Amino acid sequence: MRSWQKDFWNCAREKAFLHSRVSVARHLDCRKIHLSIPALAAMEPSARGNLRAYFQEISVSCHSMEDMEIAVKYGATQIILGTIFETECKKGLKGRGLAFVREICHVCPVPVYAIGGINMERLPLVIEAGAAGGCMMSGFMRYTQTVE
Repeated sequence: MRSWQKDFWNCAREKAFLHSRVSVARHLDCRKIHLSIPALAAMEPSARGNLRAYFQEISVSCHSMEDMEIAVKYGATQIILGTIFETECKKGLKGRGLAFVREICHVCPVPVYAIGGINMERLPLVIEAGAAGGCMMSGFMRYTQTVE
């Protein structure tokens, strides 16, 4: 790593979730990982079973009740639930809506974060539906005020 990359990583290490690359996360001593259901399912059972021994937090992308159940079974500490509303990132994919958020949050034993079309106006709606919060990309890029 270059000097500026090391400086950046030293600042981000405590908050960052690395996506899917378990070996890279271990190499960088990152204790937070984000996985998809296919990545989780493709892991060797012993590796999957050891996730909780190493990682403090395991975030898993879920798109159905079955996904959520699998994620929790294999040690997820939080769920990223999508796609809730239509979004520019996934044009043509219909959002599952707030009823879906309520259904999952009602039975999920770990925090659920909604993703997909989340913006500052919709964030309170997903929280009211039971989500611990929301994940934004386009919503932040369009927001012009300072958020504290």
